[in-house]
Amino acid sequence: MKVIEKDKARQLSVDLSKIPNKRHRILYIQNGGGGTATALYDLVQGLDRSIFEPIVLFYEPDFYFQKFQDIGITVFALSTQKPSLGSIVFLSETTDYLQQYGKWLQTFYRLVCACILVIRVAALIKREKISLVHHNDNLRQDRFTVLAAWLAGVPQVCHMHAFSQLARFEKLLIPSVSAFLYVSTAVEKYYLDFQIPIEKGQVIYNGFNTSASEQVTIQEIVQIRSEFNMSDRDVLISNIGRLDSWKGQDYFIEAIAKVIQHHSNVKALIVGKLETRPCLQNYYQKLQKLVVDLNLTDYVIFTGFREDIPQIMAASDILVHSASEPDPCPRVIVEGMLSGRSVIGVAAGGVPEMIEDQTTGLLVPPKDASKMSEAILWVINNQEKTLHMSEVAQQTAKERFSIEKHVFSVQQLYRTILKD
Repeated sequence: MKVIEKDKARQLSVDLSKIPNKRHRILYIQNGGGGTATALYDLVQGLDRSIFEPIVLFYEPDFYFQKFQDIGITVFALSTQKPSLGSIVFLSETTDYLQQYGKWLQTFYRLVCACILVIRVAALIKREKISLVHHNDNLRQDRFTVLAAWLAGVPQVCHMHAFSQLARFEKLLIPSVSAFLYVSTAVEKYYLDFQIPIEKGQVIYNGFNTSASEQVTIQEIVQIRSEFNMSDRDVLISNIGRLDSWKGQDYFIEAIAKVIQHHSNVKALIVGKLETRPCLQNYYQKLQKLVVDLNLTDYVIFTGFREDIPQIMAASDILVHSASEPDPCPRVIVEGMLSGRSVIGVAAGGVPEMIEDQTTGLLVPPKDASKMSEAILWVINNQEKTLHMSEVAQQTAKERFSIEKHVFSVQQLYRTILKD
């Protein structure tokens, strides 16, 4: 009897040893806004706070900086800490200014800034007693913070949200990364060509609040359609995403021009933030000119940045993803599926992993306005079939892309690395 009691005591002590006696502090490094910031916000909200304590480091304060603070997350910003490097815009403008004095001076300035960044981040990791660093962009974009985490001697995860070629310097950093988290199989395959060991990687799809669209009221839908002077008979087609040339809004506009030749009761929304960079300003001007040249001023509306994306999706009849280059894992597609709307996406990047053609949505070739317009017209002309397709898509998205499944998988990865 005493032997059995000793065995039970020994087993209990083993079980208790597996329970962490303190919370692991996870430092998330967020460079920029957009979909990666949204994904991080959803992840952090779902973490088990009894085990993991999230801290978020931004390069500079933005819209999400305050949102994280509002839910009680400790946040830091590199641009406001001493010694200050200034904002990203300031750094970019200074680099461009120095180019006139020679490339060597520009390169030297960049090197100095990189050294300061690495030292500052490494010091913060030590000071805040960080257990693990989660870089929330990709290895190329986060190369200096990866170097900082290596210098600080903590394990780290690189969340690969984008297709971005790795130079020699980034390849040298691969051994220092504990795990690579890919947002789609397409992203995983891309980086395997850069000699990232297959055993270091794991595909974890982004997670979504599957009930967000259900919280939109009829009144909000009516308000959105009224804002854009839409009747019940009008077809509202939305394209949602940052205004950038690779997002393909120009092909979307050309497709709309073809659609209105058959259905004049159509309006198209181009929803997205206009950035201040000159190249993006030029692209926006190009889009505006294209609208005028195609006589679409009564049909196409640029809404700018909107916080009511779930309401806009719910008010729309069709959602079109128009990227002209491979998109790793566009959030707008899953959000559209969850809203129960017809979704059309470009058959490139991670999109075919999200849409099963003619079952949960329609796929079209990239850079093909004609095929895009044909898909839109098919949806308009086949209401019964598209309704069934949207219902299947909504159920599929709830099962495959829930935030609960995403958080569980990420936390399991953390536990493996930290050996809990």
